[in-house]
Amino acid sequence: MEERLLPVLRRVTAPVGAEIAAHDDPASALVTRVLPTTGGWLRAALVEDREHDVRYVQRRDLEQAGLASADAWRLALGNLGHRAHEPAVPIEGGVEVRAWGGFASSLVLLGGWWRTVSERVDGDPIALAPDVDRLVVIGSEHPELPRWLGWAFDTFRTTSRPLSPAPLHAPGRAPRNLALLQAFTYAEQDEVLLETAPEGVYVAGLALHLGADGSARTRTRVEPGHPCWLPEADEVETPAGTVTLGSLDLPRVPELWPPRRLWS
Repeated sequence: MEERLLPVLRRVTAPVGAEIAAHDDPASALVTRVLPTTGGWLRAALVEDREHDVRYVQRRDLEQAGLASADAWRLALGNLGHRAHEPAVPIEGGVEVRAWGGFASSLVLLGGWWRTVSERVDGDPIALAPDVDRLVVIGSEHPELPRWLGWAFDTFRTTSRPLSPAPLHAPGRAPRNLALLQAFTYAEQDEVLLETAPEGVYVAGLALHLGADGSARTRTRVEPGHPCWLPEADEVETPAGTVTLGSLDLPRVPELWPPRRLWS
């Protein structure tokens, strides 16, 4: 297994089935690392790159192999580094990697690769990977940055392998794209919580409203008569009217990410 270990980037709620399974069987939990630079919305996961597919590595796999987590990550990053011989294609003001066996977005995990690519752009490097196997890195001073952000937004909505419409580092640079990522991630979390939340809890959804002017607003609603787990939205529909989430001063539901607030 060791020579086939590789890291992949995924949303913190993906794959949904694995999250549900881990709730009942902790040993089946995936081996992952949350990436703080992504605002907590993305994480790295270990996979075993097999001949015809990839398999997510579970905690029990490392235990059975007698492999410590730190050693597994070192091996996976080393394996990725051995493959990363100039996979980036120059584009105007940046570089692009596409159709790289499903691991294009993983390249941002390699410190040396990232530093080398960052030197080729003007301003701060911005990595866009709306599809897990397509990565574009351009600079914050790129004159066509808005067009690239629009490309990431649209591609994320149509691809069969979505990763993130927002920049992989500091996603808040693109609020509209970040709002789409949040809505998508909360929808995946909804699937998990509908299977794992305590009985009687109302798991509220997050609706995304896109304005013609390029703005984006998120909204959720409470269900009267039930304790509600609310996603962190711009607006909340309550029995007394629509208000901002911050005005409610609600406590956080413990041990959940993305975070939710308790309406009781």
